[in-house]
Amino acid sequence: MILLIDTDILLRAALFPQGQAAAALRKAFAAPFRPHIRAEALDELRRRMAEHSPALAEETEAFLASLAENVTVTPAPEGGVSAPPDDTVNLFLTGDRTLPFFDDPRALDAEEFLAF
Repeated sequence: MILLIDTDILLRAALFPQGQAAAALRKAFAAPFRPHIRAEALDELRRRMAEHSPALAEETEAFLASLAENVTVTPAPEGGVSAPPDDTVNLFLTGDRTLPFFDDPRALDAEEFLAF
């Protein structure tokens, strides 16, 4: 089951390792899920973590390295970052309710994913 993970979940998991987003991320790494992250989400995570705290650069890179061991990095979709997940994605894990496709039935926030 392909699960596309959004930057918001990654950011919350990195900042709050005991929170719901981190628990959802841990669940995403287990079968039957095949976690995917778009390349631009990793770039956005680096940028947002640097904005939050430049002192976290080393921890951010360690977090990204651990992600690389567990996920498939995919290129940006045609239409850009705000494009909805393509038809190959079974679920979309996000905490960003402002995305134009948040009402897609495949989009789950951390709490919904943990209950899934």
